[in-house]
Amino acid sequence: MEQEAIVGTTKTCPECAEQVQAAAHVCRYCGHRFDGAPPPAAAGDTTTSGVAVAAFICSLVGLWIAGIPLGIHARRQIDQSGGRRTGRGFATAGVVLGFIGLAATIIVVVAIVAAGSTKSGGGTVAPSTRQALLCKDGLYPPCKTAAEEHEREAGVGEGTPPVETDKEESERAQREANSG
Repeated sequence: MEQEAIVGTTKTCPECAEQVQAAAHVCRYCGHRFDGAPPPAAAGDTTTSGVAVAAFICSLVGLWIAGIPLGIHARRQIDQSGGRRTGRGFATAGVVLGFIGLAATIIVVVAIVAAGSTKSGGGTVAPSTRQALLCKDGLYPPCKTAAEEHEREAGVGEGTPPVETDKEESERAQREANSG
């Protein structure tokens, strides 16, 4: 650090050689800081952090797994830049939206798992579904008994003609045509 020359109640700025008050911490002409800290960035020297914008966009489109770490990294970069980088709001929004997306994903997965376990008994075929499949193929004996009982209750076989299938009907029509 360069020494500033103190003459009476003023001192000379080492950057611009102007006379300033001896008690001044910053040169009013050029902005030089007498305490050794770097000068604040000029308005044209700031840039928006690309990492912060990327964090925001990733979280916005649902890529929270990338948005959260990018947002945290961007916030650290912005804090350490001494005012040369901006975009802390983008970084914070990326982190917040990322955590909202993470929470939503967890809720959806839990809901899907819960719905699947209640419908099918933990991944196996429910007994009623199994019985329906076996009845359809005629392989479940109680179905035949239930069908026969239903027919008896409906009066099928007791004075009402049985319902013919298309094949039986066409065979009967063929026999009648041949005999007549």
